[in-house]
Formats: sequence, C-alpha cells, structure tokens
Amino acid sequence: MATADDGTTHYDVLAITSDFPTEAIGALRASLAKLYHPDGGSEPDPVRMSRINAACDVLGDPGRRELYDRGLIRRRPVRPRSTEGAGPAEAGGPARAAGARGRTR
Repeated sequence: MATADDGTTHYDVLAITSDFPTEAIGALRASLAKLYHPDGGSEPDPVRMSRINAACDVLGDPGRRELYDRGLIRRRPVRPRSTEGAGPAEAGGPARAAGARGRTR
C-alpha cells in the first residue's frame, strides 16, 4: 500500500513533503491536471495523471492519509524468524528479551 513497485510514494508522485496541508491537495491536483491531463494538458501523460489522481485520492482524505502514513512507517520488510534448531537468544527467548542481539552467520 505504501509504495509503488518502483519505490515511489504518493508524496513522491506529487513532489510534496508529508507536512503538505491536506486541504491544499485539491488545488494541487487541479494545477497538475493543467499539465498532465490527457484531454487538454500542456504535457499530456495519462499514466502520470492516473498516478497523480491515486495519490490525491489518498492524501486528500485525512483518514486515508493517516492509514497511508502508518503504512510508510511500517514498510520496512519483516522477515519471519526461524526457531528451528536455534538457542534461546536466537529464538527470542530470555536472552533476547533481556536485550541480547542475535549474531549473523
């Protein structure tokens, strides 16, 4: 949800930062449509306009934007840990809970 296949976020698509006001997204969409809309933009680009619309739909809605931002924070890939054959520290046992770090092999 957080990023496109190429790693870009909705913020990247719109070239804005995460503190850009939600209320201003509509005006931003209108100005970008003047450039990229396939039916009259000065630089028609239907694919880009589609991405702009998707980004504006999410970032222009406070509830959807909050969920999206949470997803950006958690986008770090999580790999499941295997506990098979691992000692207590590697399996998340007492040594792990006490702050010990697992070693890479």
